Amino acid sequence: MAAWSALPSSRKSAPASPCRKSWPSWPASPLARILPDRAQPHLAPEAAAYAALLADSFHRQTGQTLPTDPAALWLHPQPLVSHGTEADPIFRYANAAALALWQMDWPSFTQLPSRRSAEADPDIQSNRSALLAAALTQGHVADYQGIRISAKGRRFRISNTILWTVTDAMGQKHGQAALIGSVTPL
Repeated sequence: MAAWSALPSSRKSAPASPCRKSWPSWPASPLARILPDRAQPHLAPEAAAYAALLADSFHRQTGQTLPTDPAALWLHPQPLVSHGTEADPIFRYANAAALALWQMDWPSFTQLPSRRSAEADPDIQSNRSALLAAALTQGHVADYQGIRISAKGRRFRISNTILWTVTDAMGQKHGQAALIGSVTPL
C-alpha cells in the first residue's frame, strides 16, 4: 500500500510520477509533503545514525558532501539508496526521492534484496555486479549507469551515479550506496 493512501481523505494526494521524459532538475519529493509526522522512518534512531554514516562515508570516499542532517538527507532531491553487507544484500536506506522513483514505501524497500531493483536479465545483473565489485575495491565509482525497474514495472536508466562503499571512520564496511545523478524513463 502506498504511504499516501493511509492518510485522511482531506490530506490525500497521489505522488507525482518521478519519471518524466526529461528532467531539467530534480523535482521536490512528493513524499516530503504527504507523510504524516508520526510516519517518518528516516528519523528512527537506527536510520538517522545510518544517514549520518552515509554522509560521512560519502565525503571520505569522494571528497564531496551530502547533508548530514537525517531530515535534509531524506529530502535531498537526488535519489539515494544503500544496501547492507549480506551475501544477498538487502536495502537498508532510501530517501524520499528514491522511494518515489522505485514506487515503494520504506518498509517494503528496506526488505528488498538490492539485486531486485534491477531487471533479472543476466547482462543487466552482470553489469551491476561488476560495478559493485569495482566500488568495493576502489572505494567508489563515478559515472555509474544501469537499467532499473520500479515495483510497478516501470523501467528507467540511472546515470551520472556515484556508487560507493559505506565505511565508518575505522574502515569497517557497512554496505554500499548510490547517489543517482539522472534518470531517463525507458
